[in-house]
Amino acid sequence: MLGLFLLPGIFLLLFSAENLPGKDIYWYGVQAKSLISTGQLHSPDLSFVFRIVELIFRIFGESERSLFIFGFLTYFFLISCGFLTIRFSKTILSDEEIDRGNFPFFLFLSGIWISFLYPKQAWGLGFFSIGISFYLRFLMDHKNIYKKSKYLILSLFLIGISVLAHSVFLIFGIVFGLGFFLDKIVQKNSWKILNITSITFVLVILFYIARIYIFNFTFGGRIEAANNFDVPLLDAHRIYGIAFVLEWVLIFLFLILERKSVFLICILGALLLPWASFADLQFRILLSILWISELFLRGSQKAYISGILICFIWFLGIKSDSNKFSHDYPGFRKAVEGFPKKFEPGLLIAHHGFCEFIKFYKEYDCLSWKPDDKAINELPKNSEVYRIVKDFSYRELDSAFDPKGKRIFKAPIISLDNYLLVNETDWDYFHSIKKQERDEESLSRIESWVNPFRERPKFILKKYEGSK
Repeated sequence: MLGLFLLPGIFLLLFSAENLPGKDIYWYGVQAKSLISTGQLHSPDLSFVFRIVELIFRIFGESERSLFIFGFLTYFFLISCGFLTIRFSKTILSDEEIDRGNFPFFLFLSGIWISFLYPKQAWGLGFFSIGISFYLRFLMDHKNIYKKSKYLILSLFLIGISVLAHSVFLIFGIVFGLGFFLDKIVQKNSWKILNITSITFVLVILFYIARIYIFNFTFGGRIEAANNFDVPLLDAHRIYGIAFVLEWVLIFLFLILERKSVFLICILGALLLPWASFADLQFRILLSILWISELFLRGSQKAYISGILICFIWFLGIKSDSNKFSHDYPGFRKAVEGFPKKFEPGLLIAHHGFCEFIKFYKEYDCLSWKPDDKAINELPKNSEVYRIVKDFSYRELDSAFDPKGKRIFKAPIISLDNYLLVNETDWDYFHSIKKQERDEESLSRIESWVNPFRERPKFILKKYEGSK
């Protein structure tokens, strides 16, 4: 129980309602505000989680404090589902371990990151884990057909709810269903080496079939966005720090030592190999699988000591650099305060995170991609597109000239603390000039995630087509 209070305490110390954890949290606010004002989502989405945010907004008001409450509500929901999963499934912990309150400490670690970083996934994961516990009961009960059918129906029902929260659980349902079924075969044969080897091979093949084909059904082209992958452990260390790497490795080792699930060992092992952009899809998938794996760990003394140590390392890591798990929201706030008083853009371009922040506060039409034909066609009459630029100084843009000696930025450049506000037409011209000059140093800043340069991918545009 220590972790239940320790980790939220860490968050209370390191974050606040003015500096929220999570990189998508304001998007939930934007969607909820749209539901309250228009009765429709700002962006089409089948998930019921936005309705929960809407309810919280109606009770506590449309504020950052309400988003903070939503984050903690998500965390406590997920942890409660973890306890229920262990209670319902005797295959995870024995009755004696449950009676002693011998719950796995690691349960709290990845749970809090999922809750604040990916709330939709966290709500789906809660229902999915309980569904898995009933599925394990279904596999273990050999005699009572009535009970078996009841467990299977409950399992399918809860997994169905999880799919309504996030479509990734449709894939998880297939993969975990097959995986735990193969687990049962291994357990019957007392972990014989030949069976483990063959099942490992089958699971890895299944995993990569899912990666190539099934993921395209859920993510619709998103997985092809990045093709140059690094070693996942190195990416994890670079992006999230040593604490996350330690947690990943320790859970993997504990699963091997306790021989709880060959399937989970195999799937965590498969995630050590690069198959998607780690910062996006692979990290999301890994967090969910880590959390489910943690349900299978005994609450041993070693696990508690390891968990407390990792919590301490997390604390130091976040304290030194909180932007690993959130954006620079105080910096965003200063920039927004610098907007001109009569500023009414037809469309505003800003990087991911900042764009959602602007929508939440100013309700401007904002896009975190380069404007495509759809965006241009939807512009209000006689309106212009503006862009919020980062990593360039005012002097650098103001003194930019084309080969004919004419000033590139004809419209005024407005300073917004660490950002600059420019006209999108001027920015496009600046980009084309730097391409002609082959100015690699400038292009590396122009074509970066903080200065969106790609148009929306097909999987995003399809959502709008489907909502018509």
